[in-house]
Amino acid sequence: MWTAGATCGGACMDKIHIRDLQVRCVVGIYPEERTAKQDVIINVTLHADYIGRAHV
Repeated sequence: MWTAGATCGGACMDKIHIRDLQVRCVVGIYPEERTAKQDVIINVTLHADYIGRAHV
């Protein structure tokens, strides 16, 4: 999902939200922990000025 920042005098940051990304991976340090893959759910919000870069 992409949302543009609000009007705020050039100090805005755009946001990219990644929600509920499910990844199956091996988690653990010791061999007995790494025997089966586990589901990991990731939520991330990235902040950057993408609008300013789009007009280059």
